[in-house]
Amino acid sequence: MTVTNNGPSASAGVSVNDLLPNGYTYVSDNAGGAYVPGTGVWTIGALANGASTALQIVATVRATGTYANTATVTSTTTDPTPGNNTSTSTPTPVASADLSIVKGVSNSTPTVGTNVTFTLTVTNNGPSASAGVSVNDLLPNGYTYVSDNGAGAYVSGTGVWTIGALANGASTALQIVATVRATGTYANTATVTSTTTDPTPGNNTSTSTPTPVASADLSIVKGVSNSTPTVGTNVTFTLTVTNNGPSASAGVSVADLLPNGYTYVSDNAGGAYVPGTGVWTIGALANGASTALQIVATVRATGTYANTATVTSTTNDPTPGNNTSTSTPTPVASADLAIVKSVSNATPVVGTNVTFTLTVTNNGPSASAGVSVNDLLPNGYTYVSDNGAGAYVSGTGVWTIGCKSSPPCVRPAPTPTRRR
Repeated sequence: MTVTNNGPSASAGVSVNDLLPNGYTYVSDNAGGAYVPGTGVWTIGALANGASTALQIVATVRATGTYANTATVTSTTTDPTPGNNTSTSTPTPVASADLSIVKGVSNSTPTVGTNVTFTLTVTNNGPSASAGVSVNDLLPNGYTYVSDNGAGAYVSGTGVWTIGALANGASTALQIVATVRATGTYANTATVTSTTTDPTPGNNTSTSTPTPVASADLSIVKGVSNSTPTVGTNVTFTLTVTNNGPSASAGVSVADLLPNGYTYVSDNAGGAYVPGTGVWTIGALANGASTALQIVATVRATGTYANTATVTSTTNDPTPGNNTSTSTPTPVASADLAIVKSVSNATPVVGTNVTFTLTVTNNGPSASAGVSVNDLLPNGYTYVSDNGAGAYVSGTGVWTIGCKSSPPCVRPAPTPTRRR
């Protein structure tokens, strides 16, 4: 404010009334105490003819209120021209709203394939209301959009969340649910803008960067070339390991130690399978990839036949229920029976006795059940006796052994008399 005495006399008791309206907040002045902001009175005192004096008042423009600021000068000396004793300045304030955004995530180390929820909170720190507020948050390719609670205000294809007007001091939030993918960019940035001037743009952007944990659903299927193999023959077990993703799997191995119902013969793993430990080392297995192993084994006569294989990995597996597979062939018994028959005298005298010895041997590999021998003496002999304790019936020639063990079952034959 500049006050001038245009004369012709000196002016006494000069003062100015300039009480700031409610559109401003007083900050300071340069009157050295002559101006009282509470009353708005600036006391000048005497002012010589032709002299001028000035006052500067610093004020903060408020978001609302009256902005027309009027100052009126008065004096105890008569003023012949009172029309120039008042002056008004009316600034037109430009709205200013300090918008800020904070972005958080429900899980900073999510497992690949699971969902995370990003929460965006926009706050208007004022001092004005903010108009045309919107947020740009297009999910990067490390995520797949699932849903949001914006009721249509968020468009996942563009990433724009339209807020509109936001009052001074108000906040609003949006939650976006997304699935974490196996690969891609995970730094997710949101930026808020407005048609209202923002005096502090440095807080208009917020980034959340989860660190995904790899996850790979490994599965194993075990099959056998013959579900009812004959004891003593070979079967081929085929193990197929598949990585169903979504991540690549590291440190993959399979434990398949053959049970004692089998004897290891060979495999096609080129050294990756160790029959002594049953460990098949696979290593890394890409998402969607499969690999197979064939193990050839001989079926033994006795033992455990359920053959179980289990796959493991150093990568997290979200579905461990398919990591084990069992194949249980039902072996068919097989026993190689042999019989040898000898006679006590190859040139017996007619009318004397000879002894026929029958030796039955089970060469395995299985025990043999229901064993019997048919040896009906021809008419060149007359039956005398046997040591079968009733197991041999001379009238039919049947010797019932019934031996089930693999050691030889030996029974001396009947002693006949050779006819003349």
